[in-house]
Amino acid sequence: MEAILSDLLSYSRPASMKLEWLNIDRLMETTVISLQKQILQHQVEVVEYYQKGLPTLYGDPVQLRQVFSNLIINAIQAIEQQLAPKISISITLLMTDSAPKIKIDVTDNGPGIDPCLSTKVFEPFFTNRAKGTGLGLAIVKQRMDRHRGTVSLNALPQGGTQATLVLPVSPAAEEES
Repeated sequence: MEAILSDLLSYSRPASMKLEWLNIDRLMETTVISLQKQILQHQVEVVEYYQKGLPTLYGDPVQLRQVFSNLIINAIQAIEQQLAPKISISITLLMTDSAPKIKIDVTDNGPGIDPCLSTKVFEPFFTNRAKGTGLGLAIVKQRMDRHRGTVSLNALPQGGTQATLVLPVSPAAEEES
């Protein structure tokens, strides 16, 4: 009940953004460390690749940590039945015509998402899990929108799902804070 209520409050009343310059790789590392209990409990191998020399990113560390945590927990749940559960996390610099961006991929080796559901899963209260609230990915989408970023889920040809986040390096609008 507490988890459901927490998700509901987090989605319906998002906290104001407290923006600061962040090392996104360090933020991801602390998120992975905070999830070590679940990672060990499910015997998940986590492989991390962080491009060297990533620029700092202007964002809210609490909200971004929640985004990362929700995606990693979803990946853990998706691979519970795998013989060798594995999650790969990569963070790279993406050069675009407009401005540099940070690209974060969280990939699992589970059964993969049904392509018909790849956008529907971001709707509030949509879930295909018996114990799910259907708010985890809705919160991810909401937080990414607030950071002027994008999120997508894609089934991989070899199986598994890849969640891709793209965040601008430049500051988010100050009126959000």
